Amino acid sequence: MYRQADNVLLFADASDPPGLSPCEALALSVHTPSNLRLVLVHRTRAATVSGTAAWLDARPGVRQHHHVSLEDRLDVERLVRFLSGEARGFVAAGGGSLGCAHIGVYKAFVEAGASFDYLGGTSSGAAIMAGFASGLDADAIDRGTHLIFVKSRAFRRLTLPQYALLDHKVLDRTLQAEYGDVLIEDLWLPFFALSTNLSSRQAHVHRRGKLWQAVRASGSIPGVLPPFFTAEGDMLVDGAIMNNLPLEQMKELKTGPNVVASLGSDGPRKHHIDYDSIPGASELAVRMLTPFGRANLPKVPSVIQVITASVLAHRPEEVMLGERDLLVSPPISSAIGFMDWSRHSELYVEAYDWTKRWIEDHLTESDPKLLQILGIQPGHELSQTIGNRGVFGG
Repeated sequence: MYRQADNVLLFADASDPPGLSPCEALALSVHTPSNLRLVLVHRTRAATVSGTAAWLDARPGVRQHHHVSLEDRLDVERLVRFLSGEARGFVAAGGGSLGCAHIGVYKAFVEAGASFDYLGGTSSGAAIMAGFASGLDADAIDRGTHLIFVKSRAFRRLTLPQYALLDHKVLDRTLQAEYGDVLIEDLWLPFFALSTNLSSRQAHVHRRGKLWQAVRASGSIPGVLPPFFTAEGDMLVDGAIMNNLPLEQMKELKTGPNVVASLGSDGPRKHHIDYDSIPGASELAVRMLTPFGRANLPKVPSVIQVITASVLAHRPEEVMLGERDLLVSPPISSAIGFMDWSRHSELYVEAYDWTKRWIEDHLTESDPKLLQILGIQPGHELSQTIGNRGVFGG
């Protein structure tokens, strides 16, 4: 019976040495690593976890690892959902500054009673999910966004275009300051980021390593920022090139319902520009010499804006949703561009308000997908649930 098990749990006290026990060695000799789950049990719920890498290195290829604190009932419930195929995921699309809307969407779902078990995303979606996975709340992530992109002007630091248009050092320093030296495998809440591996020409799923580096790689817009290079020699760029909404990768990591957060728009963004008015090299040089000449240049999107829009242009009209996937797409004004980081709080608050109304409407309709995400049993008295959770509260 042991040899025929579909899944085997390897339980270990996280404070013990990470070497293989005889029972684990037997399990590894009988089963493929993809059938094994490592459960690291912690006696207390510390703010941070450390040492997970050594446990995983001793058990290469283990399908998934879980941190479970004996002090936190939510950790145990999360493990049960993973084992029963009911783990709840949140998948966040990329979109430059528009990704700030994910802060509001996630906050609204959590306030409505959702407890997520796996977070993942691409580009700015990965950055926002990394913040939540590391234990930050919505307001703290919004403040971090302001520090990185507004105060530190990380996306306004032009450099000599030898490797890219922007000086990446400021962005790297602020990402390190925001996420610290936290490793993905040490997070209490499972997380992944998606980047595009130009070396292998495949999607690259970050599930281990420094959190800030995964965020940096996932958002490496080609031409705007230098690629991120791994110790193994892989060249990584923005995950949006391969898959801007990594639902497929989430489903490879777990089974169960998912919130799939796309970034909507109220319509295409038009640019009413006379093409012939764009000056050539010599005329541009002359006009740039005077304030009047610069002020009257045609309002053509910048190189960075064009590259970013190009990376995000390949988005499927319809996401391939499963029966248990809930698509949420907050409308975003076409007047807000991919690089409008100064409007991060506006995007956050408007998406939060819209998602609250969206949840209220779908609860009223007893949407079965939403009920699964919120952990509400079908047929349960919704009015009582709504009152207890304060979904309609002011």
